[in-house]
Amino acid sequence: MKKFLSLFLLLLVITGYSYAQEKLAYVDLIKVMNQSKTGHNLRKEIEDKFNFYKQKIKDMQNQIEEIKKQLESPLLSDKAKSEKQAKIRELERQIRNLTIEAQTKLNKMKQDAEKQLIEKIKLAAKEYTDKNNTDIIFTNGLYGAILYASKKIDITDKIIKLLDKEEK
Repeated sequence: MKKFLSLFLLLLVITGYSYAQEKLAYVDLIKVMNQSKTGHNLRKEIEDKFNFYKQKIKDMQNQIEEIKKQLESPLLSDKAKSEKQAKIRELERQIRNLTIEAQTKLNKMKQDAEKQLIEKIKLAAKEYTDKNNTDIIFTNGLYGAILYASKKIDITDKIIKLLDKEEK
């Protein structure tokens, strides 16, 4: 229903524009995210954090392998073997916890970076509309159909009045 309403409102706006002489523009958000310096810098931050976690996990896995090699020694006492096996279990637990932490933090970083980039794109879109006398900027549907619209084409109050009139 929400998609239908959004599509209906978008079509309503577009049809209204076919009769008007307003200026329209389009921004491909995916392209901006992939090709802009801002998008690149945000992705690099996430990649650096990913590599940090990857290295920590790899170091722990190397520790486990080293301990397993030590366990093969026939000279180890039962107590020493037991301690090394406990150390392996502890490192494996730490790896699981670190993996969950990494996934959580990286997902949050990605969401925050996308949100930050969208806000910067919106500011750039507003600046563009001010300089180029554009009234509305559409975007691909990942983050919404309209990136920016000038106040002069905002019919929200009129729609509210029409809806309220029907609601009596």
